[in-house]
Amino acid sequence: MIRICISKAAAVVLVCAAIGLTMSGQSAFAQSVDQGEAALRAGNVTQARDIWEENVATGDASAMRNLARLHYTNSIMDADLERAHTLLSDAVAQGNGDANLDLGYLYQNGIGVPQSLARAEAFYGKASQAGNLEAAFLHARLVLGRKASPTETRQALAELKATSDAGHPPAVAAVGDLFRTGTFLVKDVEKAIEYYTFAGEKGDLDALNTIGDIYAFAELGVADIEKAATWYERAAAQGNAASAYSLALVLYSDPEANDTDLARAFDYAQIAALAWNEGAQFLLGRMYLEDRATIPDPFEAYRWLDLAASANVFEAHHYRAIAGRDLGPERAQQAHESAAQWFTENHATPHIHRLLSGNYHSFN
Repeated sequence: MIRICISKAAAVVLVCAAIGLTMSGQSAFAQSVDQGEAALRAGNVTQARDIWEENVATGDASAMRNLARLHYTNSIMDADLERAHTLLSDAVAQGNGDANLDLGYLYQNGIGVPQSLARAEAFYGKASQAGNLEAAFLHARLVLGRKASPTETRQALAELKATSDAGHPPAVAAVGDLFRTGTFLVKDVEKAIEYYTFAGEKGDLDALNTIGDIYAFAELGVADIEKAATWYERAAAQGNAASAYSLALVLYSDPEANDTDLARAFDYAQIAALAWNEGAQFLLGRMYLEDRATIPDPFEAYRWLDLAASANVFEAHHYRAIAGRDLGPERAQQAHESAAQWFTENHATPHIHRLLSGNYHSFN
């Protein structure tokens, strides 16, 4: 059994989206990366692309990696996934070990390449060996998530421990998961909360949401809805859609909720629904039907329930039928077309569906 502890003195946190640079003694290559990053931070994707495109031909491995990211994240109009893969492979060949992290991400998610968890694990392993904390976390998680030998399991736990000790928020939260579930470690929910709190303070909003779940689901022996709401609100205030939905549900489900609470519930449900949280889309549809948190509007109810139903929320079908009855066939068809238009215009926004196999989502 490996005893895992958090090093509170960790000073550096690396995340997948961040690109670290050494500022002293910069080469022209490093300066080009700086210029591109500055343009990207300013919202000028085209300028960043032009800067990195110009430096790719000169063998700038960092520019290759950054340009590849613009392609595989669909940040540019003519995104080319095949080129993204080529650029990353070239970056690795030029000595950029961190580009293995991106290649692992492509294979793990099947972006422009056939999905292969084995290949993803191999690429994450290479980036981990180069010192990339995000890659070490992802590598350990893949190993622990498959049937592994005792030796592989011990090595993955050691890798996760080292990454957690370095203060990498997702790794710290992952250790919290082990304590919460009693997987590989002795179950200790209170200790799990310590890990989640540390990860949340370092920016892992899902960790804050998990603490809310622990209190809401009575994992310490009794439910504490007030504490759950406090943690949900902390994460929701920083943009976590799952927490916004959970807070909306907690507020709306209180039979003694006042008008202020119901108005907050509606606002949070709307925020989460617009961020593609299918539970919030269903809740928002209910709100438009139930004359409690907002003025009844069967058209809006149908739209949101239609979207929730498309994301496999079973109960949404029943509520949508009620809204359709109130609208009549013609207006219901108009509401369906409005939902379809919203789906088409907004579905490119990155999001995850919990109820759909492979996160595949279509609207019909």
